[in-house]
Amino acid sequence: MSPSTTRQTAAFRPSVYRVILPICGTAALNHSGKVDTHNFYGTDSDYDDSTTDTATMRFEHDINDNTTIRNTTRWSRVKQDYLMTAIMGGASNITQPTSDVNSWTWSRTANTKDVSNKILTNQTNLTSTFYTGSIGHDVSTGVEFTRETQTNYGVNPVTLPAVNIYHPDSSIHPGGLTRNGANANGQTDTFAIYAFDTLQITP
Repeated sequence: MSPSTTRQTAAFRPSVYRVILPICGTAALNHSGKVDTHNFYGTDSDYDDSTTDTATMRFEHDINDNTTIRNTTRWSRVKQDYLMTAIMGGASNITQPTSDVNSWTWSRTANTKDVSNKILTNQTNLTSTFYTGSIGHDVSTGVEFTRETQTNYGVNPVTLPAVNIYHPDSSIHPGGLTRNGANANGQTDTFAIYAFDTLQITP
């Protein structure tokens, strides 16, 4: 009988993404003149931040040459928050105080999100190869438990002023997101048991 061996590995992988999302558009109001298609109707404060952290721990033990038990635990967290400007389409959202097109404005809103997702999973797996007579068996069996949680943080509304259609000003700084405590929480638990046996029949 060969001696048993044990292996253990661990890994942690953080990652951060930041995306600046400009909102561009065109407008056509009767014969009021062409709008520059390069106009930016968002604000300099528009952003989309995403952060992902992952940690993995694996433990392996060779019971003998044909049987191995493994335990894998993985934790992951994904956080995302953004503040992005949206143009309110439709003539009802256009203000025309005078016949001067330079005074025409378009209403806009701030879309916001502040959410955190976490997942913790643990799997124990036993693999073994053996024969019963002339039939070979390759067995894989195990159990797995996963917990997923989400927190959707309530944030105070962000108010943006109307934007000039022909001469938009993006130097608006409404400030960052401020949480108001009206959070929504969710949790999902999953438990699984599995067993597979691959047969090899020798004539």
